[in-house]
Amino acid sequence: SLLPELTKWIKELFHYQQERNLVAPIRTTQFQTRP
Repeated sequence: SLLPELTKWIKELFHYQQERNLVAPIRTTQFQTRP
């Protein structure tokens, strides 16, 4: 069935989204602290 593929895709998407959420604030603070 399609369900295992779908759940795998959703998990990967969620993981990717979480990584972006963690990395984005770090980047912005780096840009702000730079002269």
